[in-house]
Amino acid sequence: MSRILFGNMVHRSTYRCLYLTVLFMPLFSSYSWATTVMVIATKDHIVIASDSKELLSTAAGGVDSLNPAQNIVVFNNETAVAISGFAEINISKADGTAVFHFSALELLKGVKDSLPRAASIPVIERVVVDKMKREMDRYLPYFVNESVDLKNAPPWHSLDFIVAGYEAGVPIVHKITLEFNWSLKEISSPIVTPEDISANGPRWICSGICKSIIRLMTVPNSGERRVASVRYPAAFKFSGGDPIQLADAASDFIRVESEFNRKNVDGNVGGPINLVTLRQNKKPLVKTLPK
Repeated sequence: MSRILFGNMVHRSTYRCLYLTVLFMPLFSSYSWATTVMVIATKDHIVIASDSKELLSTAAGGVDSLNPAQNIVVFNNETAVAISGFAEINISKADGTAVFHFSALELLKGVKDSLPRAASIPVIERVVVDKMKREMDRYLPYFVNESVDLKNAPPWHSLDFIVAGYEAGVPIVHKITLEFNWSLKEISSPIVTPEDISANGPRWICSGICKSIIRLMTVPNSGERRVASVRYPAAFKFSGGDPIQLADAASDFIRVESEFNRKNVDGNVGGPINLVTLRQNKKPLVKTLPK
C-alpha cells in the first residue's frame, strides 16, 4: 500500500511555522467513529443501511457512545455516499479554543453543494479525494505530534467513504479509504477500491464494525447462526428481486451486528437505522427505522 505524508501542498515556510506552533502548544484531541455500514447491491437496486452510533474517544483513552448520527448523504437519484470509521476530529487548546476541526459528514455535504446534481460517480469521487487530501494536509502537523492514547478505541483507525450508485445503468460500489498509522505517524493517500458486484444475485458489502456479520455469514452451520437466522430471517434469506426485501435484509444485518457482536456490551452498534434504497431512473427511498 502506498503511503504519503501530506504537507507537500502547503508552502514550506507556512508548514514550518505551523509545525513549530503545534510542537510547543499543549493541545487536546477527541475523535468520533461512525460504526457500521451495510450495502446490498444488485443490477436493479442498491440498499445502504447504517446504524446511528458514533463512538467518541478522548485523549484520556475513554470511549463514549454518541447517538444519533446521520452518516449517509444522497447526492442524486442514483448515487449516495456513506461514512464509516473516523467521522470527526477535534483539536483544541487547554482553554477550549478550537484549533482544528474535521467532519467527514461536513466534507460530504460540501462536496454535494459544490457539484451539479447530475454529477457522475467518477466526478464525485475525484472531488471527495481532493478534499480529503486538503483536510489531511491541514491535520498532519497535529497528527505527527499526537500523544493520544487510543487503546480503548475501535480496532481500526481509518476513514471509509462508501460510494454506491449507478453509472450508465451499471451498479457500482467503491470504497475510498484513508488509513492512520500512529506508530509511523503516517496517513495513507486516499485509496479507491472497487467492490466486485458482477456476480449473479445480491452482493453484500460491510464497512466498519462487521465482525458478527462476517462470522455468521461465513460459518453457516453454527448454533449462533441458527439463532440469528430465526431472530432476523431477512438477513439470511434475501434475493435480488424486491427492494423492500433487500431493505429488510440490510436492516437486519445492522441488528445482527448490534446483538451478536461479543464486544458490543456498551451498545457501540445500534439504531436508529438509516436506510437509502437506490433504483435506476427513480427517486431514492430514504427512511429511518427506530431500531
